[in-house]
Amino acid sequence: MSKNRFLNLSQKQLTDGFNNSSIPITMKEILNYPKNEIIFNFPVKLSNNELQIFKGYRIQHNDILGPFKGGIRFHHEVHLDEVKALASLMTIKCALQDIPFGGAKGGIKINPREYNKIDLELITRGYTRAINNYIGPSYDIPAPDVGTNSQIMDWIMDEYNLINNNHVKSIITGKSPICGGSLGRKEATGRGVGVILNELVNKLERKTIKLEGFGNVGYHLIEYLNNINNTTDKLFIVNTFSDHTGCYKINYKNENKSTISKMIVSLLDYQTRNNSLENIETIYENIEKIDRDSYLSIRSDIFIPAALELSIDKKEALLLNCDIILEGSNGPLTSEGEEILNSKNIKILPDILCNSGGVVVSYFEWIQNKTNEKWTREKVLEKLDNKMIECYNKINNNDTNLRIECYKYSVEKIYEIYSLKKSYFFN
Repeated sequence: MSKNRFLNLSQKQLTDGFNNSSIPITMKEILNYPKNEIIFNFPVKLSNNELQIFKGYRIQHNDILGPFKGGIRFHHEVHLDEVKALASLMTIKCALQDIPFGGAKGGIKINPREYNKIDLELITRGYTRAINNYIGPSYDIPAPDVGTNSQIMDWIMDEYNLINNNHVKSIITGKSPICGGSLGRKEATGRGVGVILNELVNKLERKTIKLEGFGNVGYHLIEYLNNINNTTDKLFIVNTFSDHTGCYKINYKNENKSTISKMIVSLLDYQTRNNSLENIETIYENIEKIDRDSYLSIRSDIFIPAALELSIDKKEALLLNCDIILEGSNGPLTSEGEEILNSKNIKILPDILCNSGGVVVSYFEWIQNKTNEKWTREKVLEKLDNKMIECYNKINNNDTNLRIECYKYSVEKIYEIYSLKKSYFFN
């Protein structure tokens, strides 16, 4: 797979949005290129006294709406084109949610599983020193992404403040609550997907779920849906799921609420204890490990890809047996895969809508830090739920392609601001 395939996908989606609007081509040219591309190699002396050189990135795509905003990922396949694509998605996502942030993304080419906690801290602090001059609480505010978490955000905040002789909490979001992070931030992305799904489903409906990926997004999505099961007349039944260890099917003896709820709690508990689903089929006799083709072919009403990008290509799209897709991860469908899914009349709710809950609560965290406030978890989640529902309702039209509608809304908003702030571009 070529490294620029994801970047090409994001640019195609942007073009589709432009083609369905009356915005000048000049605006497309501006959004096709990031404002700043920062690539650096930085040395770190690890706990075993070995010196290693790491490659880091920070792509700042666009800041017409406000400070750059976007996560930092630690992954062994991080590369320039991937980070550029993710940064552009953040620009569109913030505009869609009417949040006063631009888009950015960063990362280190590293497999965090290969390093102990001491070394991860040393690497994180080295990365922070390398990007120190390019971030700031009113310029570029990083956040967690794949392979990073609140602990890593705490280290970045601490290193930044040590360098700059300051005590600024709003330099980064996704921190531990005790270090200035927002309550509700950890579950925000997964819950946001769940809120959109809940809006789709009518009262008394039963829907089967196929989940791809059981990391932070998948975990909190299922946790949220189980709460809906226990407090409403709706019923969400997870019948197939997967993570990096394989694909699994649940064989229910009966599908009453109690059985479904207990099974979901067992999945969540197992993931919490083991940090993966490996060998879960040896613990629960009603869980069966299956091959990926079978996993995709088994009928589920709703499919939620919540792993890495480009996981559903032509082959997978042909096998996939569902009615609706909610994109929990960024760019899970290739262009070719999406064409096939559209021909099968499968409704697709795009990533820039479904997984925007993370940046929404990051915005709430930034506000709390700026105003020295601490909101309750209930307040944060209520505001998140309302924001997700409002965003869904303003673009939802059963007769249109929702991805195109989302991009159209975002690029038109960005153009409107550009045309007022930088009118000379369009004279």
